[in-house]
Formats: sequence, structure tokens, C-alpha cells
Amino acid sequence: MSEAAPRPARRGLFFRIVVSFVGAVLLFVAASVLLTLLWTRGDGTAWVSRVVESVDAHNDEIVEGLRELVGGEEGKPPPPDAVHALVQPLADELGASVDLVPVGPAKHARRRGHRPPGGLHLDSRERRQVRRGAPVVSHPRRFGPPRVVWRIFDAQEARMVAFVIVQKPGNPPLAIAAGMTLLLGSLFAVAWPLARSLTGRLRALEQKTQSFAAGELETRADIPKRGDEVDLLASAFNDMAARIQQLILGQRTLLTNVSHELRTPLARMRVLLEILEERAAKSPYGEDPGTARVRQGLEELHEDVDEMNRLVEDLLTSGRLELGRAIEHRPFDIDELGTRVAAKVDASYTRKADDSLEIEGDPLLLERLLSNLLANARRAGPKATIEVLLELEDENWLVVVQDEGPGVPPERREEIFEPFTRLDSARSRDAGGVGLGLHLSRQIARAHGGTLRCLDRPDGKQGARFELRIPRERSPSASAKAPATT
Repeated sequence: MSEAAPRPARRGLFFRIVVSFVGAVLLFVAASVLLTLLWTRGDGTAWVSRVVESVDAHNDEIVEGLRELVGGEEGKPPPPDAVHALVQPLADELGASVDLVPVGPAKHARRRGHRPPGGLHLDSRERRQVRRGAPVVSHPRRFGPPRVVWRIFDAQEARMVAFVIVQKPGNPPLAIAAGMTLLLGSLFAVAWPLARSLTGRLRALEQKTQSFAAGELETRADIPKRGDEVDLLASAFNDMAARIQQLILGQRTLLTNVSHELRTPLARMRVLLEILEERAAKSPYGEDPGTARVRQGLEELHEDVDEMNRLVEDLLTSGRLELGRAIEHRPFDIDELGTRVAAKVDASYTRKADDSLEIEGDPLLLERLLSNLLANARRAGPKATIEVLLELEDENWLVVVQDEGPGVPPERREEIFEPFTRLDSARSRDAGGVGLGLHLSRQIARAHGGTLRCLDRPDGKQGARFELRIPRERSPSASAKAPATT
């Protein structure tokens, strides 16, 4: 019995998931803000200085161009295309978008309610800042590139004649890709440890569960402990596995003991039947109908006792294997065994091996395995051909038994190895046994470290094909007992 399940840890799986999720969101936001600052303000000082220097370098040229466009008429708006052409060299030099907004004298601007185009709105403080010779830096979009506003100053008239609006170009695709990579990387860095810890332990627990479901009742969940709900699940699994194993082993022990106890009354019944048969043979009434019926009844009863005796023997053998009792391993000639067993049911026997035909195992159990397979094949086709093939395949002996009977449906090829399971065509007592033969055969195969499967015939003919694979030599890592099966 396993220990009681521990109490849930304070920092369980729920807490870890919540903290990881919140941490990932915060990290994503922080990385986004950092990238935005780097893209929009990282080189702000250098960028503004470069804009001011470039505009000042083109100042006189732009002033002269504006004079020619206005033509001496104060307040006359210059053509937009011509104004744009004036700052095109400046735009090419900065690699940015440059707009020029001419302004007239202050008195005309105030009288006409003039507002520069382009969405540029400067308050009195910003106007004073530009006039004092300090550029205005703004961000039209919250996370967009900066915009610099500087002046064009006419030294002859000692006044500002235009605003220059320089818009820094947007983020290049490479920078955007790098930023997205950084953001995704930050999320991955937070989610990866939690996902790996959680899925890795759940995968290990799943494998243990599958092993237990396959019949390995000794399987227990031994996974790294993190003090969370997965540990509680593993502990509950171990407790359940221990309880189930105890119950199953108790049932198997009871069944084995009952089967063993049945051998004594069956032996007495056999002796009594032999005495009755002997007395019936010496009956003074000769072969009258009453004596004939008694003899027939005794023969049928004798067959029933033999069948019960075989069932008890099968149950005892199955219980011995399931309870892990050691089986005999000694070298013997598998070719001689195959030849002898195949001859009992008139099956054709083929050997495809020229080297040593020796194998290590229990000859009595392996003979019982082959006898069960051949008996089933003969019942499936009383007059059909049964083939037995023996060959060496990668250090494993492959024994094939195939018949020409109705075959086994694919969906039932595992079910037939369960105890007391028979196909619908073999439900009657005369057509087959109680359904322990194939179950016991697979147990014997597993006890020898081998496998037993039911397949289709490779030649496409109707019938079943059973393949038995047994290691040629007993492996040190192979268990000397049959795996426990449910």
C-alpha cells in the first residue's frame, strides 16, 4: 500500500501558470515599450541635430527660392508644387519627408487668422522656442517616429519666413522583424520552462499509465517532484496501482489455490470412473440396452473429467506464470519439438535454418504453447492444410502457424488473447475449449521474453497466422517470469 497523498503545495500548478502568464504579459509589454522607445527616441538628439544642421545649410537657398516665388508681393501664397521643389534636395539629404510652410509677417498672419497647413499647430510657447533658435520635437503618433519643426530665417529682413517640418521615416521592415523576433523570444523564454516541466512529467506519467494498462502491475510513477498538482496525480496513481495489484494478486492466488484443491477430487473421480467402467465391462447382463447406456454415460463423464482436469492444469499454469513463479530454462532442440508437435495434428512442417537449432527455455511450456496453436488451427479447419514454419530472424526464433480456417477479424486479434474469450464461431462446447488456450500461450511467450501475435496471411488466402518470436538465447535482462496481465 502506498503512502497517503500529500497535501497540496502552497505554490501549486495553478499558481505557477498564473505567475507565468502574468510574467509573460508584463515582459511582452516591457519589450514592446523598449522597442518603441528605441525606434522612436533612441537617436532623438542626434537626429534633431542633424536636421537643424541640414536645414541651416539650405537656409539661404530656400529663402532665395521663396523670394522668387512670392515675387515681392507680401502675403502672396507661393504655389505648393514649387514650394515642395525647394525642399526636395533637403529631403534627399536627410532621407525623410520634408514640408515647407511659408509664413508672412506677423501682422498679416494675425489679421487673416493664418494657420499653417499640414496639421502643424504651434502654441505661443513653441513659437517662442522656435524663434529663440530651439527646434520643436513632437510625435504625431503615440508610437510613431519623431517630427522636427525648425525655421527658415531671412537674415536681410530679420524675420522667420517659413517653417520646415521634417518627418523621420517609419520603422524599416528589418527592424520590425527584429522587434517581433525579440518579443516572441521573450514570450518563449517565459513559457518554455513551464511547458517543458509540465508536459515532460505528464508524458512520463502517461507512459507509466500505458505500461500499467498493458498488464505491468509493478509499474509506479517515478517522476521529478515539483510540489504541485502533478505530484498529487502521480501519488494517486501509485496508490491506485498498489491497490489494484493487491486485489488482482489476491484473486490470482485464490484462483490458483482453488484450482490446486480441485485436483484431489478430480483424481478421486477419475479412479471411481475407472472402477465403474471395469465393473460395467464385467456386467452379467452382457450388452443389453441398459448396460450400453451406462457405458456411454461413463465415457461422457470420463471426457468431462478430462476436460475439467485440463482446465485446472491451465489455471494452475496461468496462475504460476502470473504470480511470477520461476520457469525452467534449459537448452533443447526446437526443431525436434516442432516436428513432433506438428505430426500430432497432421500439419506440414518447414524449417528454414541450417545452423544450431538450440534454444533456451522450458520445453514443456513451449510444447504446450505450440499444441494450443495447432489445436485451434485444426478446429478452425478440420480437413484444411496447416503450415508450421521455423526460421531464425535476428537472434530470435520465429515460429509461424497458419491455417485455412475462417480467420480472425482485425478488431478481435487482441481480444482472443484475453482469458475465457472465444470467437462466435467457436462458442459451442464441441467446437472449442473454454478460451484459456491463447491466453496461456501468450503468457508462456512472455515468460520466455518473446511475443505472440495474430496476423493476416501474407499470401492473401483465407485463414489466420500466428507468429511466435522467442529469443534464441536467454537475455540477462529478460525476466524469468511472465509479465502480469489483467
